[in-house]
Amino acid sequence: MEDLAIMAGTTYTGIQIWDDIKSVDFLCSMPEVDPGRIGCMGLSMGGFRSVFLAALDDRIKCSCSVGYMTRMEDIIPHRSPSISFTLPGLFGHLPFYDLASLAAPRHMLVLNCENDKLFELSSMEQAAENIAKVYRKAGAGNNFKSRGFPVGHQFDLEMQEYAFEWLDKNL
Repeated sequence: MEDLAIMAGTTYTGIQIWDDIKSVDFLCSMPEVDPGRIGCMGLSMGGFRSVFLAALDDRIKCSCSVGYMTRMEDIIPHRSPSISFTLPGLFGHLPFYDLASLAAPRHMLVLNCENDKLFELSSMEQAAENIAKVYRKAGAGNNFKSRGFPVGHQFDLEMQEYAFEWLDKNL
C-alpha cells in the first residue's frame, strides 16, 4: 500500500492524517456535536495518529496517545519502523516528541506501557519529558500529563478508565 501511495506522490501516513482531519470536519458538521469539545485517543498506531491529529488540527482540544510515545532514534537501531509510520525526511528534522509538542498548550495525555516489547521504557520516559519541557516553557505545564502502567502493549480497563476520566475533566 505504501509503495503505491509514494508512487502516487503521497504517503500512507499522509492519507491517514487527511482522513483523520476530514473525520473531525464531519464531526463538527453534526448538530449534536460541540465543536469546542473534540478530543482524540488511540493505542499504538492510533496513538501515533492521535499525535499527528492534535499537532495539525487545533480543533482537537485534548489528545491521548497510548502505547506510542518514544524517540524514533531509539527505535531504528533495534528495528526499522514500519513504512506505514513514516513521512520521508520528517523525523530527521522534527523528532516525534517535538511533533507532539506542536499541540501545546492544548491538553495532552501520554500513557506508556511499561512492559511494552516494542519500545524501551527509558525512551518513552525521555520522549514524555521532552514534551513536558515544551509545555512548561509554553506556560501550560499543567496541560501535559504522562503516566506509565505496568502492562505490555495494550490499553486495558484501568488505563481506559484513567484516560476517560482525564478526558471528562479536560474537555
